[in-house]
Order: sequence, then C-alpha cells, then structure tokens
Amino acid sequence: MKKADQAEKEIEDLTKTIKALLAEKPKTEDQEIPEELEKLRVENTKLKYRLGILQRATAEIQSKKTTKPKPKFDPKKNMLSVLNSLEDLFKEAVSEAFPDLTDAPCPITPASIKSKFGDYQFNGAMAISGILKGQGIKM
Repeated sequence: MKKADQAEKEIEDLTKTIKALLAEKPKTEDQEIPEELEKLRVENTKLKYRLGILQRATAEIQSKKTTKPKPKFDPKKNMLSVLNSLEDLFKEAVSEAFPDLTDAPCPITPASIKSKFGDYQFNGAMAISGILKGQGIKM
C-alpha cells in the first residue's frame, strides 16, 4: 500500500512538471508522455489491482471468523470470575436444552474441601426438573 501511495505521489509530481513544461512551450502533436511516467502509471495500476485482491481476501476471511464471547470480568477484582464464567456456560447449556424455559435457575457453588468430584457443582437440576414438572413435562 505504501508503494502504491509513493507511486501515485510520483505520478502527481511528474504530471505537475509536465503541465508546467507544456505551459511554457506551445503544444505540438508529436509530444509524447515521458516513458518514466507511463511506467509509473502501469505499476500503479498493477498495485491497485493487487491491493483490491488482498482487501477482498481479508474481508472474506474476517466474515468467516466466528466471534467468541468475551469472558466476564469481575469489576471489583478486575480478574476473571470463574463462578460467573461457569454460570454463563450453564445458563447457555440449559437454554439450549430447554429453549421454552425462561430464567432457569443456575446456582453454582464451590464444592466442599473434601470433595473428590471437583471444585464446583451445579445445583440447578432439581429446580429445573420441578419447573418442568409444573409445566407438565416429565424429566
């Protein structure tokens, strides 16, 4: 892109010089465009063509990229909140599994220190089952 801009600047400078020279002398039909100016115009056209190809390719790549949700930050501590992230993940999973269920409870609590099964646990399954049972859906 810098090369194209530089070529355009050189073309402009040469065009100004040519106009100034032509203004000094009367025009004759046998005057030609300087060879250097013509080469710069051709190179500039090629560079603009290549730039267009690159811009279309990058736009296509950008449109194909999926945007991942940003992790939630705890504004008080300015660090990632594991509980908030887990809560968001479970809310997303429950809403995908039960799209008709609005405001499903997603309590996540740290497991007890002696727990062998993990650091956090999801305690919303029974509450969700109760809500679904109330709607007449057996789970």
